[in-house]
Amino acid sequence: PAGPKLRRPSTRKKVKKSTTRSTAERIVKVATRVFAEKGYEGTSTKEICRLAGVNLAAIHYHFKSKENLYKHIISGVGTSAIESAVRVLQPAANLEEFKARLKIFLSEAIAAGTEQPDVSLMIIRDAQTHGDVLVDIFKKTFGRIEEALTIFVSDAQKKGLLKSGVPTKVAVGFIHAQLIYAVGNQKLFKRIYGFELSDFD
Repeated sequence: PAGPKLRRPSTRKKVKKSTTRSTAERIVKVATRVFAEKGYEGTSTKEICRLAGVNLAAIHYHFKSKENLYKHIISGVGTSAIESAVRVLQPAANLEEFKARLKIFLSEAIAAGTEQPDVSLMIIRDAQTHGDVLVDIFKKTFGRIEEALTIFVSDAQKKGLLKSGVPTKVAVGFIHAQLIYAVGNQKLFKRIYGFELSDFD
């Protein structure tokens, strides 16, 4: 007698899950570009959905709101940057180690900014605004990098590796300003000088 018929496993769930993921990824990709071009306040969910070719309810379904979508984009980069900063910015035993760790930190930050130029532009553009939403996002992500950098510089000053006459916050602010300038002006460097800072180790 013929054996029992084997039922082929259904692929419906897999297809649905894959489709859901691709829709969310498309929304993130389009939203990142529009946020970079127009800023948080100048971007509407309606425009994002239109450009992404998705239903108007898609952002609410996947991210609940424009604010959460923005947080998702920034946090994705921020989490990676935080892990990198904490790993690199460990207390230095001597000046050479301090220089080496700072160089690695800056190199990785510039490389990350170059790899995701739209997100970098989002950060640079919106960091200059004072909206509560944006301040909260930056404090929870890139603010932690500032904390790690502050501890790193402060420790070096206490050990006499750096001059203690310059306030720690001023030194950290200077490093941050140079980093923002470097990341934000990659295209300008390329156009004028024919190279980007990330081309060098």
